Amino acid sequence: MAWGLLRGCVRTGAAVAVVAAIGVIAGGGQSFAVTASSGCTAVNAGGFNDSIDSTTFDHSITISNFSVGDTLTFSFSMSGLATAWNLFSGSSAVLKATIFSSTQTYTVTGTNSDTTLTSFIQHDATFPGNVSVTATCTASSVAASTTSLNSSLNPSAFGQPVTFTATVTGSSPTGTVTFKDGANTLGTGTLNGSGVATFTTSSLTLGSHSITASYAGDSNNSASTSSPLTQVVNAASTTTTLGSSLNPSSFGQAVTFTATVTGSSPTGTVTFYDGGTQIGTGTLSGGIATFTISSLALGKHTITASYGGDSNNSASTSSALTQTVGIPADSLKLRQMQLLATPVAAQISGQAITGAIETAIEDAFSDYVQPFTPNGSGFTFHFAADELNDPRSSSGSDGLKRFIAAPDRRANQLIDDEFSALGYAGNITKAPPKNPTLQRDWLAWIDVRGVSVYNNSVGNDLKGNQVNLTAGLTRKLTPNFIVGAFGGYEHLDYNSDALNSRLKGDGWTVGSYLGWRFAESLRFDMALAHSNIGYNDTSGMAAATFPGSRWLASGGLTGTYHLQALVLQPSVRVYGLWEHDSAYTDNLGIAWGTNDFSTGRASAGTKLSYPFVWSSTINLAPYVGVYGDYYFSSSNAAVAGVPTLPLQLQGWSARFTSGVTMKFANGGLISLGGELGGIGGNTTVWTYRLQGSVPF
Repeated sequence: MAWGLLRGCVRTGAAVAVVAAIGVIAGGGQSFAVTASSGCTAVNAGGFNDSIDSTTFDHSITISNFSVGDTLTFSFSMSGLATAWNLFSGSSAVLKATIFSSTQTYTVTGTNSDTTLTSFIQHDATFPGNVSVTATCTASSVAASTTSLNSSLNPSAFGQPVTFTATVTGSSPTGTVTFKDGANTLGTGTLNGSGVATFTTSSLTLGSHSITASYAGDSNNSASTSSPLTQVVNAASTTTTLGSSLNPSSFGQAVTFTATVTGSSPTGTVTFYDGGTQIGTGTLSGGIATFTISSLALGKHTITASYGGDSNNSASTSSALTQTVGIPADSLKLRQMQLLATPVAAQISGQAITGAIETAIEDAFSDYVQPFTPNGSGFTFHFAADELNDPRSSSGSDGLKRFIAAPDRRANQLIDDEFSALGYAGNITKAPPKNPTLQRDWLAWIDVRGVSVYNNSVGNDLKGNQVNLTAGLTRKLTPNFIVGAFGGYEHLDYNSDALNSRLKGDGWTVGSYLGWRFAESLRFDMALAHSNIGYNDTSGMAAATFPGSRWLASGGLTGTYHLQALVLQPSVRVYGLWEHDSAYTDNLGIAWGTNDFSTGRASAGTKLSYPFVWSSTINLAPYVGVYGDYYFSSSNAAVAGVPTLPLQLQGWSARFTSGVTMKFANGGLISLGGELGGIGGNTTVWTYRLQGSVPF
């Protein structure tokens, strides 16, 4: 059988008929003719083969020039047995049908991929009749559209908004575009007047996504779908910021560090570091994690907060925060009080000890009438005495008064009107006249001083009281040389309103001294002492106890001159103290180093007294004195960060003393006095003194 070929020409209208290709089969041999027309192109692809069974496609017609939106109509007419007909687009069946003897029509509308359709006609080996096929292409007035797609941010971070933009070209396309992630619809967008539709989402998961945009078409434009766009979603970037609840802070004070993490709803933990050392962690809640610490050491600390990230957020680390940890205000004031008050306490102690020794030495060089002397059979008691070979001598109490008034003059002879003690044998005899010895061998003494210190300087005030009790024993080795030993106790209590501080202390002192009368009216003395003090310092919430040890050295020259009834005693003296206070840690945890300082006083002045007979047994000697003093101090206890307060006793000062001394017939002595000193109008030192001595 011969096949005819008909090829169509160019489309000329909205509907163009294509002449059917008619095959006529006659008696054992078939023929098939194809008529060409404009529109579609039909191509005979083979002839009938009677020997092929019904499962084989033995004839095909290929339709080309078939555009999107076109319609294709197949009209079949046959006589004889049924014949199978299939229409394919590529390898996909568009339409399957069975052709019967009557005329049948099938219509197919073109899509994007329907540019070429292939028709297969299948029949059995005993095909008896005729088949006529007409393929008619109708050109569509719908314009073909194209859709393109792009992303506003690719790659993007998790949770970050991404806008997909679809641009549809065609004949003023309208309608909607559907955006898909693979087979899942993300959302839709409506085309604007420029053919652009957008859709924004921030819910894409981590990883790669195949995004497409499908335009549904309208009455003037065909549907179209974009090529896939690969959208990459990475973990969300985060930023971590760090803040401190208190900066600078004080040692031992609780500080809360707050880390704020921004990202896509970040979860997990934040680790806090001091330099390279981890100090704690905090769990994020609402993007915030906190950590509180009160154990940061003194100084500057480089604090950072590191977020470890989660499944949707990347890790991040904050910028460094410099946290400064300083000394608590109360600890500072505690140390200031120590540096302010301990030199004052040492000065007052030095004044008390050297003053007590000076008086003891003065008393030791004053001769007296010994109240009793041994004799051959007992003791002789001297109830009265008079100087013999003295033109002023008289008997009775007048002689005793003169003797007391001038106790330093040795009597040449005593009256023999005295009682003699009974001897061991019991014989009562009249003791022979004797000259009682005027030599002082031993002198026991005690000195009690109370001192009040007052300084009203603004921001540097100091007030307090101190009591020093000193007792000693003097031995007169020769009429002009004495030695002695002493011990003492002191209690001090000072406070400062500006520092809100109080320093208390108790201590004991031991030492020795010597005196040398190297001229009739001039003597030299010196002393050495050691003290141990226990201090208790408080300031606000801070408190500490610490021990102190102190050395004292003193020396001086004193003259004694008689001006008629007056006694003038000029003197030059100096003493120095060296104190070491041990290191300590206060109750707030601040460690303080040692406090080493020196202090002292150089003095020059005179005391004027007027001794006179008060009674037959008491000689009074009121006195006044005026002195110029220079206080000196130095310290190596300065600490960085601790403001240094001016020393309370430093510089030149005047000092005034006054009192009265009572001497008894037996050589005993009681002295009462007071003293006013200090520095300028700011620091005032009042001293109250009581001293007593008993010779034996």
